Amino acid sequence: MIADDDEDVLGMTKHVRGATRALLVSLATAAALACADTGPRGDRVIIMIVDGLRPDYVTPEVMPRLSALRDGGLSGENHHSVFPTVTRVNSSSIATGAYPRTHGMMGNSVYLDWVDAERVLNTGEVANLRLINDSSGGRLLTAPSLADVLERNGKTLFAVSSGSSGSAMLMNRQGGGGGLAHPEVFLPPESQDAIEALVGPAPPDTAPRMSLVAWTIDVLLEHGIDALDADVLMIWITEPDGTAHATGVGSPETLDILRSVDAEIGRLLDGLAQRGILESTNILVTADHGFSTRTGTQSVAALLRERGLKRTETDVVVAGGAIHVNEGGEDRVREIVRVLQETDWVGPIFTRGADASTTQGSIDGTLAFSTIAWDHDRSADILTTGNWSSAENEFGFPGEVMEPGVASHGTLSPYDVRTTFIAHGPAIKQGVRSTVPTGNIDLAPTALALLGLPVPDGMDGRVIDEAFVDGPDIDAVEVDTREITATATWSGRSYVVILQKSFVAGTEYVDLARVERLQPGQAETPESPVSELPVVILMDSPHPARVYDEETRVANGTNADVLSDILLDLPIRRLKESIGPDWHRDEEILQLHPDLIVIHYSGFRQGDGSGPRERLKLLISYFEESDTRFLIYSRQEEARLRRSVDELLSDRERDHPGLLARIEVFGLDDYGHRDWRSPLTANPLKLRVKEILGLEG
Repeated sequence: MIADDDEDVLGMTKHVRGATRALLVSLATAAALACADTGPRGDRVIIMIVDGLRPDYVTPEVMPRLSALRDGGLSGENHHSVFPTVTRVNSSSIATGAYPRTHGMMGNSVYLDWVDAERVLNTGEVANLRLINDSSGGRLLTAPSLADVLERNGKTLFAVSSGSSGSAMLMNRQGGGGGLAHPEVFLPPESQDAIEALVGPAPPDTAPRMSLVAWTIDVLLEHGIDALDADVLMIWITEPDGTAHATGVGSPETLDILRSVDAEIGRLLDGLAQRGILESTNILVTADHGFSTRTGTQSVAALLRERGLKRTETDVVVAGGAIHVNEGGEDRVREIVRVLQETDWVGPIFTRGADASTTQGSIDGTLAFSTIAWDHDRSADILTTGNWSSAENEFGFPGEVMEPGVASHGTLSPYDVRTTFIAHGPAIKQGVRSTVPTGNIDLAPTALALLGLPVPDGMDGRVIDEAFVDGPDIDAVEVDTREITATATWSGRSYVVILQKSFVAGTEYVDLARVERLQPGQAETPESPVSELPVVILMDSPHPARVYDEETRVANGTNADVLSDILLDLPIRRLKESIGPDWHRDEEILQLHPDLIVIHYSGFRQGDGSGPRERLKLLISYFEESDTRFLIYSRQEEARLRRSVDELLSDRERDHPGLLARIEVFGLDDYGHRDWRSPLTANPLKLRVKEILGLEG
């Protein structure tokens, strides 16, 4: 079986197991408390959300002020939106430090039959949020907000937004502390007069919405800072989201609006500097989600109507990607899932698991809601989203989703999940780029730590303390990456969903999910988005005698764990396979159609090193008719290893000329260090993999 844990996991990079993982969680808690013990690290915190700001938008040419802020602080290059990657889910997660399983805001549109059984509610409209709040006894969100926590600690939060009234209200839904300002929502209501006396009434809401953005900057400076002197200020900048939806990812119009957004951010920074407080203010910049080009033509609701699975407005209700089955029971759920699995433009599918510990959904070929932190009483019966690829659009920006529209977000494509994170201020390291996973759930805990306050139980996020001047070295932060799969087969077909997650000190982040639709024994089709990522299988024995370095040995890891880390940033699908003398999964590995197998020359041998290497020869024989390449490594000189491999496979080469040309070797002794943790071996290995796969760069 792939992996050595009790989960249904494929392709894990395991650095943290069992007691070690529990220890790291305890250490993370201790670190958060330690952050509080150090006292405040600045006078105030500004959390700036720039709606739909992809990381590749932030360049010196397009956004010079924001680029300079990033370059003078910390750039988080592995920052995660919360899935579903839509605005109101992430507004709630930023405000609470929690996932939907905790805060209960399940989408941009929601269906709650106990609120209104006849319609889907658009959570962008404050009237609908108030209806949910009233119907639930004041539980619009089922988690406390950052504003609540600050108020309990004698601190003040003020929020201002140029986005929708719904996303604004979710930033500070009770108006605690310094309240909330939005053209349609002022909390407390009497603050409207004071704000308008300072900056005037909000301008008309017309596209593009830069006049509204400018108004929010004025409100933050003149009311949030000058009048309130708030400890935490949250500002929501609604562009470039609206322009990108209308004109496309990276369109000339989108780039123009980004330049205007950057100018307003510059005006905010200048305003802080003029007040003499820029150097004492910690600034956290993020986006609610990324963005992808849309190339599809059909919606989920239209598909279900076409297949006769949705006959009325309420028998099956579709709210975004959430499907509520009110009639037909479990049989109807299964029918819908099967149609979705058969439909090429549909991506990953999730259903409720049997319990919180399982990764598998209730229907074959689906993953449990718990794997994406979407398990809540308000969850639907099914959650799905569009399939995706890395194809570039006409403006040269990668990321497409097979759903209708010009450009949007909401999926588990990495182009929707991955978003901007910049930290700058007196507490923040300078000129640093970090690939440690972070997420929108981390902003509230981090803001608390920056003010010297403890993080309460119930927040799912962590303190991004590796960003702090007095925090740990970025290279010392342990990252655990795993792939979880679910498979369904029927009528000679198969559907596989692969979910990739990362973990840092017990905090989980959903990286992406992709699907494969295959005929048994057939290679992936060119149309399959996942076929664009080369499949690399890392094979080695878990026996301690086979592991090259002590650190990995102590963590019960394998060489493949370290190799997976080395190759982490390559555009490949990394899978791990634990092997040994009794291993016999050749056929299953063959069905994965790997582009490259990286294998330890002694991986099949006994713990004492005895036993023939015929088992390695047998594995390779399964791939004699394929195009799969091999990279065999060992702690010996490369020339010697080459001779040994050629001798081992000489008879197979006679029967299958050209086989040895597909097999390369890597001898660690040629590079001056006998383990993978040294750059002397890691960097050449990574380069060799890139050359074999023809990867650019």
